[in-house]
Amino acid sequence: IRAVRRIARKVPQVNVLAITGFNKPYFCDDAVLATPDRDLVKRCVRDIERGIDNTDSKAALVKGGSGYNAFQQPDRKLLRVAAVVHRETGVPVITHTEAGTMGWEQMQMLGDEGVPMHRICLSHMDRNPDFWEHARIADAGTYLGYDCPGKTKYGPDEIRVQLLRRLIFAGHGQRILLGNDLGRPSYWRHYGGGPGLDFVLTRFVPRLIDEGISQAAVDDLLIHNPRRYLAGN
Repeated sequence: IRAVRRIARKVPQVNVLAITGFNKPYFCDDAVLATPDRDLVKRCVRDIERGIDNTDSKAALVKGGSGYNAFQQPDRKLLRVAAVVHRETGVPVITHTEAGTMGWEQMQMLGDEGVPMHRICLSHMDRNPDFWEHARIADAGTYLGYDCPGKTKYGPDEIRVQLLRRLIFAGHGQRILLGNDLGRPSYWRHYGGGPGLDFVLTRFVPRLIDEGISQAAVDDLLIHNPRRYLAGN
């Protein structure tokens, strides 16, 4: 968190939000998975209400996640913890989906645990570019996280553009959050990789406009939808 604070001070014009919670169980050590739910909840609530790692930087969201195409007990545990944290603090929930699978099931489980549909964002959903599945998730009120533009190993951007067009023209444009999941140095030009942290703004958005998506729809994806999601609208 201290490194993030240093970066945030250098770009005061950018809102940098910290997240607490847990990714999919694969990334959690055995000690986390063996910890009682209540203790994990307390840890996350402390991050949100008091600050992370003895700083005054408070987490703005809570994360949960699951593995590929099925729920195991650890998946349910981490999602349940995220739901309880939401109930106690009101922060929105953001999830990891493995290759865009189990999004509907995550949404249902979180809903059963008391999280309103519009307080949920399912990440990496463009890795599973299924219009029918995404439309019914959006109809339920949950946000779809599209964060793989430029990552051609997960399919060409042509697929993402056409999926966005269909969803926007079908009236679901206000339930999509657009960004980039670039957590590895190999994705950053500073380290000789790509597509680079500016790819969405400098390459992908101009393509959306060129392919017939309006500026108003793009503003929803980048400005208004994140604001609605974070504010609980």
